[in-house]
Amino acid sequence: MYCIELDYTKSQRQLDFVVMDSHTHCAGTQLLVEHNIYTTQLDHCTLVFESHKDAVFSLLVLNSPLYSCCLRETTDGLNYSGRYSNYS
Repeated sequence: MYCIELDYTKSQRQLDFVVMDSHTHCAGTQLLVEHNIYTTQLDHCTLVFESHKDAVFSLLVLNSPLYSCCLRETTDGLNYSGRYSNYS
């Protein structure tokens, strides 16, 4: 399993966790509807993917002024922090 963390901007971090949770849920729904990628939402800012391919593709398609995305960790113990991201 592969995790992508949505890193909300400072102005968004001041908002309630419910708002960030809603945006994360919408990102997962967008991936399902537009690209047939299934995700699980781990917390208010993390989506979990079954394959590396889906996680990396999602980094490319998830684009929002509210957050940037970064592949953070895997369940196999590897940490990809900073290796793949959509930071500009």
